[in-house]
Amino acid sequence: METNRKTDMAWLSGFFDGEGTVRIASPNKRDLGHLEVSIVNTDKQIMNDIYAMFGGVGYLKSQKQKKKNHRIYYRWVIASVEASKFLKLLQPWVQRKIVKEKVRVALEYQDIKSENNGKFRKGNPASDEYREEMFNYWLYMRHLNARGVDLPKVDCPKANSFRKK
Repeated sequence: METNRKTDMAWLSGFFDGEGTVRIASPNKRDLGHLEVSIVNTDKQIMNDIYAMFGGVGYLKSQKQKKKNHRIYYRWVIASVEASKFLKLLQPWVQRKIVKEKVRVALEYQDIKSENNGKFRKGNPASDEYREEMFNYWLYMRHLNARGVDLPKVDCPKANSFRKK
């Protein structure tokens, strides 16, 4: 990623706050999930500019809406390490508490994944504890991404294990 201009990052952070998504893909037996960041918008020029701003990392594609009266929209998606780099650039500018928490959890998740990269291969499976930890990150991110959800209360399942210490 080639940009580091403060004004671009401040603008992009605000744009991401409204149009972006941070998610962890569902873990399964073969794959323990991965971090994914996306931005969706109907303005082709803005989306091309964002894509170019980050050197063409990830992919940008257009998709038609299912209803006739909807416009074509554009989706930029980056994953894993590149998504982590993107979030680290935006992190100082993020304003909303729920988005700050999503970014914090996503970066923590990717750091753990990166530390363990290559350790788990065929013949050397991930431990049950590691699988459970990855599942819990996915579960918590899923909770944070639910509509109408604010930061979890203390009684939320698994919330305490993810609270910043």
